[in-house]
Amino acid sequence: MTTSLAQRKPNAIGPASAPEILVVDDNETARYTKARILRESGYDVREAASGTEALRAVLEQAPRLVLLDVDLPDVNGWEI
Repeated sequence: MTTSLAQRKPNAIGPASAPEILVVDDNETARYTKARILRESGYDVREAASGTEALRAVLEQAPRLVLLDVDLPDVNGWEI
């Protein structure tokens, strides 16, 4: 039987050990959609709507993965 990506869960003992992912996108709908899929897959998700918020979140939380939009209004994603 094949499982879809949404059905797979990260290897974790409990919610506290779920890998944290930061989703950065100034488009609210795109950010919401990505975050929802990841949360439903068992990940701990944080969101940021700008480059400034993303930099602050990385310094404060040190996520394991950052999904970054490169066309942000305040800081170019390539510069981050």
